[in-house]
Amino acid sequence: MDYERLMAQARKTNAERDEEEREVGFAAPGDSGPFDLLRTAALAIECGIRTNDWKAVAEGQAMLEQILSRYEPVQVDLHRFRKQWAMTNRRLSNDLSR
Repeated sequence: MDYERLMAQARKTNAERDEEEREVGFAAPGDSGPFDLLRTAALAIECGIRTNDWKAVAEGQAMLEQILSRYEPVQVDLHRFRKQWAMTNRRLSNDLSR
């Protein structure tokens, strides 16, 4: 199985499991924040490596991708905010020194 198909199947499997967990009243790993999802991803990857199960490794990697897709935009926004904040502080400093 090629990488792209393996990852597509892993994403589908993860989404199906998340829905099943929610249907019975449990929280899916990503519902309670990045650390539970990260812990689950690490365990899936470890289990896959120990048992030579590439589907489990791919499911763990798909969870890592999910974390990145959720939190990278936040990090970019924070970086942009810091730059704008620094420029505002410089302008304010310059205005006050006049």
